[in-house]
Amino acid sequence: MLERIAGAVEEQVRWTRFLGIIQLKSVLEQALKSDDDKTVYELSDGERSIRDIEKMASASRSRIASLWAKWHRMHIMERSNKYGGKRMKHLCSLAEVGIEQSPMEEFE
Repeated sequence: MLERIAGAVEEQVRWTRFLGIIQLKSVLEQALKSDDDKTVYELSDGERSIRDIEKMASASRSRIASLWAKWHRMHIMERSNKYGGKRMKHLCSLAEVGIEQSPMEEFE
């Protein structure tokens, strides 16, 4: 009986995740208006600072800070646990929800 319940719960989790991804993709497509927005979003991994991203993207510090604040209010970005919560981390990568992005140079 417990195995059947566990199997049903696992299936429900798979379907919930699938539906969540569909909804998240729609929200991201509406929120990320330009290729620059997509680049800033993708680079916001919780490790990089606004200054780091500014050097890598075509966006100013004030624009990045504004986007971070907006996306945080939309719950598609969260404060990173590192650096005292001063850096932001995207909810997931664009590739994870099937959003294509212009190729960008690898900056490491």
